[in-house]
Amino acid sequence: MFSAPIANWISRKYHYKLTMAIGLVLQGGSFLLASWAKRVLPHPIAEPPLMEIWQLFLTQGAMFGIGMGLLFVASAPLPNQWFNKRRALAMGICAAGSGAGGVLFSICTNLMIENISLQWSFRITAICILVVNTGVIIVLKDRIKIISARYRSFDRLLLRNPGFLSVVFWGFAMLFGYVSVMYSLSDFAISIGLSARQGSVVTGMFSAGVMIGRPTMGVIGDSIGRINLSILCTLGTALTCFLIWMFATSYGVLILFALCNGTACFVARVG
Repeated sequence: MFSAPIANWISRKYHYKLTMAIGLVLQGGSFLLASWAKRVLPHPIAEPPLMEIWQLFLTQGAMFGIGMGLLFVASAPLPNQWFNKRRALAMGICAAGSGAGGVLFSICTNLMIENISLQWSFRITAICILVVNTGVIIVLKDRIKIISARYRSFDRLLLRNPGFLSVVFWGFAMLFGYVSVMYSLSDFAISIGLSARQGSVVTGMFSAGVMIGRPTMGVIGDSIGRINLSILCTLGTALTCFLIWMFATSYGVLILFALCNGTACFVARVG
């Protein structure tokens, strides 16, 4: 997300589609390069052989992260430009796409790793990313000229606004919890004795909850207000961690947690 000022600067000086195109090249390229990461001699019990971790930090970490940031920051404001009413619902429908993709990729990637190879799983994912996002970049349209929108890479005056700082702090805390849950569910499933395939299904169920919850929360947000909705969802996700996840020792309970937590989490996109 530190790439946000860069994304705004490129969009303001040139065009948001150029920002997204650069992000797409970085994102797709990160998977391709990761597939050729140098292998090291395997640990006696490691299968398949391990990879040089610093190469994955550079590709799957930094390169993918910057690319994703450019794609996300350039595209996220566009739906808001087309809606005056039911804006939260519109954003919820847009955000639900990431949940649908999460269900598909979490399950299919595990099957590809098991039946093809880790390297080709990276490459197939890269192809999907490049093909789908190329089509998205081509068909996207904005209303910047009509609504006279202006980009600023970084507005220091906002740092004097207590309300803005409060939202930023909330976003940091909320995303910290979201990322911690989403990217540790599969490992947690394995730690309680479940298989890697079951772990991928649990992650998929989390994404299914996201897919269902975001449009639903959008409808509710238009009725009770986005700030009120954010408060309720933040409390709700915390309660699911304390009341369900801490006591999850079986496959069924963990799936229940994934669905409940995924349904209410990440409401900032809807707001």
